[in-house]
Amino acid sequence: VKPSNFVNSVTAAAHLAAQVRQSVLTAVPEAQECLVRVHSGSRKIFSSLQHLPDPQEIDSQVRQILASVPEIIKVKRTMTHYDFTKLSPVVEVWIQVSPMLAVGDCSSIAERSRQLLLDSEEFASAHVHLSLGSTAPASSGELGIWSEV
Repeated sequence: VKPSNFVNSVTAAAHLAAQVRQSVLTAVPEAQECLVRVHSGSRKIFSSLQHLPDPQEIDSQVRQILASVPEIIKVKRTMTHYDFTKLSPVVEVWIQVSPMLAVGDCSSIAERSRQLLLDSEEFASAHVHLSLGSTAPASSGELGIWSEV
C-alpha cells in the first residue's frame, strides 16, 4: 500500500492499517487473521477504526464546512488524527486570512471556524491555525491561535 500525502500522523497511519487489514481479510477468505502493525495499540480497536472517515474524506468535510466563513481566503492544509478513546477524528486545519485583519478578528475567525467544525459533530476536537495571507508553506507564517476541546 502506498499511502497518500494525507497520511501524516501516527493515528492516521493506524486508521489506514485497520482499512488494509479488513481489505485483506475480505479478499482472502481463507485467512483467519491479518496483522498490519503501525503502533502498539490493542487489536480490539481495529474493528472500530476501520469505520471512521479517512483523511481525504475529512479534508473534504472540513473544506465544505469552512466554505461558509467568508473571511477565510483558503484552507491551506488539514491534518487528521484519531482519538482512540472517543473513536472519533481530531482535525488540525491551517487557514489563510487577510493580513489586514486585527489579531482579535483573526482570533474570532479561528474560534468561529473551530466551533463550526465541532458543531458538525464529526470531530472529537478541532485545532485551527492561522496564516496571514502568505504564500509560504503552512508551517511558516502562522499565528499560534488555536484552541482545543
